[in-house]
Amino acid sequence: MLKVRLQGTKKDIRWFLKGMERDSRYEVENISTFKPCDGDSRFRRLYVNVRRKEKKKQNGKGVASGVKT
Repeated sequence: MLKVRLQGTKKDIRWFLKGMERDSRYEVENISTFKPCDGDSRFRRLYVNVRRKEKKKQNGKGVASGVKT
């Protein structure tokens, strides 16, 4: 599992998270609430837990089950 800190505008962070959630390689588990950043008031922080999804295994010959060649 990765613990990731995202920092940027709310719009940019939402855009990035939407892409991560749509990507079949990753599973987004826990998303924190927006937290203010020090300095510029436009920017926010967000913490996310991300897991890499396991690949589905094929049979030993590299051919999908039930498919005749």
